[in-house]
Amino acid sequence: MKILHISHEGLPDPRVERLAMLARGFSKSYFFGSMRRGTPLYEEAFEETYHSKAFRTLNNLGIPPFYQRLKKEAEDVVDKIQPDIVYAHNVISGKIAYDLGIPYVYDDHEYWSRQTMIKRMKAKSLPARMKNSARYFIVPRIYRKWERQILRSAASIVTVSEAIAREHRRHIATCEVIPNFPFKSEVGNLAKPSLHSGPLKSICLARDYEGFLEHRFPGRHREMIEEEGGIIVDWVGRKPPEHWKWIRHRDWIHPSVLMDVLTNEYQFGLIPWTDFWYHRYSFPNKAATYSHAGLIFVLNRDFVSIINFLPKGSCLTYGNEREFLETIRTMKKMSPEEILERRIYLQDWAGQNMLMDNYVGTLREVISRAQ
Repeated sequence: MKILHISHEGLPDPRVERLAMLARGFSKSYFFGSMRRGTPLYEEAFEETYHSKAFRTLNNLGIPPFYQRLKKEAEDVVDKIQPDIVYAHNVISGKIAYDLGIPYVYDDHEYWSRQTMIKRMKAKSLPARMKNSARYFIVPRIYRKWERQILRSAASIVTVSEAIAREHRRHIATCEVIPNFPFKSEVGNLAKPSLHSGPLKSICLARDYEGFLEHRFPGRHREMIEEEGGIIVDWVGRKPPEHWKWIRHRDWIHPSVLMDVLTNEYQFGLIPWTDFWYHRYSFPNKAATYSHAGLIFVLNRDFVSIINFLPKGSCLTYGNEREFLETIRTMKKMSPEEILERRIYLQDWAGQNMLMDNYVGTLREVISRAQ
């Protein structure tokens, strides 16, 4: 069987590549998407890859004649490969698959019609504010319309969290969940956490330190950690201002050493955002990353998809600033022995339950419905 994966984003893309690898036992995968951004995680995932510059804003919004160029390139790839099914990643690719008229699987990575409603908080200039307004008021309307069509016509639906799946099941009876997990081969040889000494160390893997987007806004949590003291915070992402002495900015950590660094150097993994309506749908990659490194989670309790999936004792949650302060103090009161026990249990649990390998049967069933 030939499967054509379509994505508006280029490679590397860990989810797209892992799904192609997972299906290698019963299919051959091909890729059509935006231009490459670096070295793929799995070069062997696809028989052939096709990259296009046509995945641009006007094209991605379905505006003719721009969209027609994108669709024509997709049709040319289909004519060349003759795939049995299309595996469409997110709503833009879902629109293309819908228009191609080929049986397709729709994989909604991040509940796109809702994610596009999240505002950019740093838009200060007039052009930036106008773009933000268009993004907030126009784009979601287009994508919601497409989403309804895509969901009704798809042979199978896949997404990353049960919360998103429940929303999609309003339109289609079956929606499977395949989270963003690594393969066992990626995490199987990790060292066990060890007893720490000295101050507690926590890390936040984030693109932005100051809440560029509404759902990644830390509020006063930065200052509260600084005022309380006793916890070192390393921030991997955009570099914060020099006067933020309590944050130790850390450069991007290469994926080949990331898990070892997290396991050996830290005890807690932060997702330190204030509450926001989108969090209940979110199941970010860092959920698996923190778990396999045995890092105890510190996160807002509205991240229900993460909290409900993880075992008891792996999360410290808060709902407001007062509870966040209590959480900080709870972290400081935990003995090194208790922290180590929780970390080892979480890492062992993740090594059994947070693996992409566990979902090969689900993926096979999803694909079989499109044949």
